[in-house]
Amino acid sequence: MTCDAPPPASEPRQAVLIATDQRQECERIQTWAAGRGLEVMVEAILDADPFPLKALRPLLQVVEWRRGVARPEIAAALHKTHSRLTLLILSEGMEPDLEDFEIEHEWDFVRRPYSFAEFVWRASRALSRLGPALRALPRQVKLGPLRYDRDAQELELDGAVLPLRRAERDLLLYLMQNANRFITCRELQQNVLRSHGDGGAARNQVYELRRKLRSAGLPDAILTAAQRGYRLCWSG
Repeated sequence: MTCDAPPPASEPRQAVLIATDQRQECERIQTWAAGRGLEVMVEAILDADPFPLKALRPLLQVVEWRRGVARPEIAAALHKTHSRLTLLILSEGMEPDLEDFEIEHEWDFVRRPYSFAEFVWRASRALSRLGPALRALPRQVKLGPLRYDRDAQELELDGAVLPLRRAERDLLLYLMQNANRFITCRELQQNVLRSHGDGGAARNQVYELRRKLRSAGLPDAILTAAQRGYRLCWSG
């Protein structure tokens, strides 16, 4: 069994990490990010590190700073992901005052209550400062015998299209893009299925994806490790 995995990327991913427990707010940011051609990752980064955030490297992280969260805690969270940009969502009446946090990248904030138009303006302005770093997503993603074509929205194995449902396709693509690490059920459920829960729905999708990959000639393509999650591998 081999894992044909690329090393962690040194450049930031064309992605937005969203850390807020306001579901409607989160969904609106997801829609905006997808419209910009950005990958979306959803995670409460103040939680106890359910997966290695340093491997994520998003271009932009949108982080909710609630009352009661201490400055050292939010400062540590902002440094975890190696993001290029930070946009804070502050509670009403809060002041950011981040000069002593030693944040070396660009940052901005909105304060509740805010209009979503203000969020879009500030986020778009921050992204425009990146210039060449903000580039279009690659039209194809390749890993071993697998190839994803964004224009056709099809996944191929050795040139043959895999008959996958959308959720299965998105899950396999996510595993391809993160082949250098294990992915937890919780991460798959939040970032691929866009739902909350203990990961049960993600486990069901992995089961179905495994079954189809087995039929296509990749019986051991998804490696499972207890307490760590899944990783894309294959014999070769």
